[in-house]
Amino acid sequence: MMASIYHYAKNVNIWLGTATNDSAMGIEILSYLATNNDAASTPPRVSYPQCLVRAGLSCIMNRDWFRRIWVVQEAAVSKKATMICGHHQFSWTNNYLLVRRIERMVKFAEISPQWEQAGLGTVDMSPLLDLLDLQIGQHMDRLHGSSHRPSRDLLDVAHGLREKASTDPRDKIFSVVGCAISPEVDDFVVDYNMTVMETYNHLRDVVQLSYQISDRLSH
Repeated sequence: MMASIYHYAKNVNIWLGTATNDSAMGIEILSYLATNNDAASTPPRVSYPQCLVRAGLSCIMNRDWFRRIWVVQEAAVSKKATMICGHHQFSWTNNYLLVRRIERMVKFAEISPQWEQAGLGTVDMSPLLDLLDLQIGQHMDRLHGSSHRPSRDLLDVAHGLREKASTDPRDKIFSVVGCAISPEVDDFVVDYNMTVMETYNHLRDVVQLSYQISDRLSH
C-alpha cells in the first residue's frame, strides 16, 4: 500500500538530518537547480569559494537517505517532494516537464568547465539523478507505454537500484514494487513468509511469464 499512500499525499517531506556548517550551502545549490529556469544564469556555486561549494554539496549528497532502498519509492511516486536539512529545504513538483528540466540542469552543471574547476567532479550526484530518472520513467510509462519504448518492468527497476542499502535482502525487491509500471507487478506477491531465494525466484518466474505473454501477443 505504500506506493498508493505516498502517491496521494499532497507533499512528501524528506528528512535528510540535522544541519551542519556546510549543509545550508548544499541546499542552496540544489534549490537553484530545482527552481531556476535559465541555464545561462549565474549559479550560486560560482559566487562562493570552491571549498565551501564542494563541502556543501558533499554534505547533502552523502547523507544516508540517498543510500536507502525503501525511501526511493516514497519520493519517486510523490506529487511533490520537499528535501529538508535542519531549517533549510527545497521542493519540486513531480510533473514530467519540471523533473526533466531539473535533471537537465544537473547534467549541464556536471559537464560545465566551472563544475570541474570548482573540484566538484568528486561529488556523486547520481543518487539524485537516479531519483529524477525514476520519476521521468514513470511519466513516460503512463503516457506512452509500449508505443515508444518497453515499460520498465520490476526487474529493470530492481536492477537499477541494486546498490541501495536494505537490512533485509528481500526488500531489494519488495520496496520497489510501487516504482514499476508493467503488467507483471499485479502478479508479484509481497510475502515475508518467503525466504530470500524464494523471493528472487518468484521475481524471476513472474517476469519470465510476463515476457512469454508479451511474446505471444506480439505474434
